[in-house]
Amino acid sequence: MESNMVKTKGPAHSLKASGKLADALVFAQTNRTPYVKKHAAPANPRSPTQVSSRAMVAFLAQQWKNLSPADMATWFDRATQRKIANYHAYMAANAVRWRTTRWPSKQDPATETPPAPTFANMVMYPTFRTANMRVIKPAGAIPWGLTVHRSTSSGFSWQRSNMIHVILQDVDADVWWYDRDLLPGTYYYRIKAFNASGLEAGQSTQRAVTIV
Repeated sequence: MESNMVKTKGPAHSLKASGKLADALVFAQTNRTPYVKKHAAPANPRSPTQVSSRAMVAFLAQQWKNLSPADMATWFDRATQRKIANYHAYMAANAVRWRTTRWPSKQDPATETPPAPTFANMVMYPTFRTANMRVIKPAGAIPWGLTVHRSTSSGFSWQRSNMIHVILQDVDADVWWYDRDLLPGTYYYRIKAFNASGLEAGQSTQRAVTIV
């Protein structure tokens, strides 16, 4: 009896093969339809755009399991139209929102419903090769998440390309994040908050930390 999936490590002899072959071909299937395509590795996997995209994808993937059943159900129509799972609809739609410099939403469609999220600000503490960020709990509406933006130039403004991490807030308390493995130098940070409906707040005050 044939297994449900075959992990490809050599020439494929199954319509249900999946995996990468010799860094040249990728076998997979969508909606039960098998396909093969040329493997395309990113030209620079550590480029600012790649780092930003991976940070948002990681946040979204981690938070799906924390969504309420009601929030998950809102993705059914989009998923049905594309013949994919609710999770994949949520990931794909929010990835598009981020690529077009909009913030993700727990529900579909994103309503961007006020009030906008707020936060008091953050403070930075240097330790060995690490910038420690403490985000002060907000006085008003609690954000769903916070995008962290970093530069080596003072006076910078947030951009999608300088976003390096997404912090889960979603609680009425201070939250911490640690930017590790930094080389000696001075780094500048800003954060932006966004709520569960995709509405953003303004950027924070810039904070600097010097790593020696």
